[in-house]
Amino acid sequence: MTKFIAFAVDGALTARYDSLINGDDIPPDAVSVSDELFVSTINELDGIWMLDRSSGLIEKRPTPPPTDAQLAAAAFAHRDQLLAAAAVRIAPLQDAVDLSMVTDAEQQLLTRWQSYRVCVSRVSQQAGFPKAIDWPQAPA
Repeated sequence: MTKFIAFAVDGALTARYDSLINGDDIPPDAVSVSDELFVSTINELDGIWMLDRSSGLIEKRPTPPPTDAQLAAAAFAHRDQLLAAAAVRIAPLQDAVDLSMVTDAEQQLLTRWQSYRVCVSRVSQQAGFPKAIDWPQAPA
């Protein structure tokens, strides 16, 4: 059985194939590799496996740091999760206010949760965003 690896135009590993499993469904541009290299590309996830098309060498390169756009996307996703959790906590407290059933302790807790929600919604306005974010602490 022969092992193969397919690479994108930029040289990045895109897929692995085993002739025993994939039979004739292996792309013609896939590169035949040793069992050892094949397994290494599965087990060693601390980098990006690349094919240098000029030399034919396959090597693991360091994973590049995330871009500002990737960091921002991750921060916005985290922000949205925190806002959703805050909304769940705020809703019954706001209901108590709307129905004139709120206690003093509930009113104070509502104010803390609302303040937290505003602070979370403004994380993108921080000077270090998206590389350095000071996430507010949720009320206890």
